[in-house]
Amino acid sequence: MQPACDLAGAGAQVDSDHVSGGCDEVKEVGKRLLLLGAEAVVLRGIPCIADGHARRIAGSVYAMKREDLIEHLRRNEIFVNVADDTLARLAELAEVLAFDKEQRILEEGDASEHLFVLIKGVVGVFYSSADGVDVLVKIFGAPAVFGEMELVFGQPRQEYVECFEPCVAARLPAKAFMSFMRADPEACFVMLKDVASRLAIAAYNERALAFLDANTRLAGLFLSFLEAYGERTDAGVTLRIKLTYEMLARCLGVTVRSIDRAMTDWAKEGWLTKNRGTYTFHDLEKLEDKADPERIALFSKLGLLPHTAEFVG
Repeated sequence: MQPACDLAGAGAQVDSDHVSGGCDEVKEVGKRLLLLGAEAVVLRGIPCIADGHARRIAGSVYAMKREDLIEHLRRNEIFVNVADDTLARLAELAEVLAFDKEQRILEEGDASEHLFVLIKGVVGVFYSSADGVDVLVKIFGAPAVFGEMELVFGQPRQEYVECFEPCVAARLPAKAFMSFMRADPEACFVMLKDVASRLAIAAYNERALAFLDANTRLAGLFLSFLEAYGERTDAGVTLRIKLTYEMLARCLGVTVRSIDRAMTDWAKEGWLTKNRGTYTFHDLEKLEDKADPERIALFSKLGLLPHTAEFVG
C-alpha cells in the first residue's frame, strides 16, 4: 500500500512569518513525519497511511529566495544554457524541500509527477525485492537531477531514493518540465546524454550483481562513497560519514558476515583502518585493485572515480 497522499507536498502553503534568508539560510515550515507500521497519522489535516517498516517519507518545506533557486538550477548541465525568463518560470513552479538523513525522497510505486533537482547533499537509489532485500544501484551528489526516466515514460517509480545525509531538493511539476524539454532541444539532448550514462551504470550493476563476488562489489561501493565523501588526511583518504556494516550489507544485498570478513581481511593487509564506522584508506590503488577493472574503466570514462575528485580538506 502506498501513502494515501503526496506527503512531500502537504502543507506547501508557506507561513510568511517563517520565510527568510537565501540558499544557506532557510527555516523549516513543514513538519517531518515518521510512519510506523500501518498506523494512520495526520499532517495538517490530511490523513496518510503507510505500511511496511518504520520509515520517514515526508520532506519539510523550506523557504528560499527565487534568485538563489535559479542559481542552483543553473548549476545543473540541463539548465546551464536556458534563457533567464524560462528558468525563472520553472523556479516559480518549483517547491524546495528539505530531508533528514535516511529520509526517503521517492518511494517505489509512487506516481511520477515531479522531476527532482538535488541542491544539497548525497542520495542513494535503491531497488527492493518482495522479500525485503534492498540493493543500492546509484549514488547522486548535488548538483544532480533524478526521477526523469519514469516521468518521461509515465510509469510509477521503479526505485526509492534515500538521503545519505541531510539534503535539500527542488521538485518541478511533470507537466511544466516536459513542456520545457519539448521547447528546448539543447536541454533535451543534455538530458539524453545523462540518461544514457545512468543506463550504462545500471547495466554494469546488473552484471556485477549477477557475476561478481561481494568483496569486489564492496570495493566498488567504497570507491563511489569516496567520490561523494572522501576527505584527504595525513593518513590517506577518510570517509567523512559513518557507514555501519548493516548499511553496507543493505547496499549490496549481502549478509553482514560477508562485509565483516572483507573488512577484516583488508585491515590485516594494512591499507585500511576502521574506527567505529569510520574508514581511512591509506592506499587508494589497493582499493582499486580489489574492484572490478570494467568498473574502473566505465567510471573513469564518466569522471566518477575518487582519484579524480577534489577531496575536502
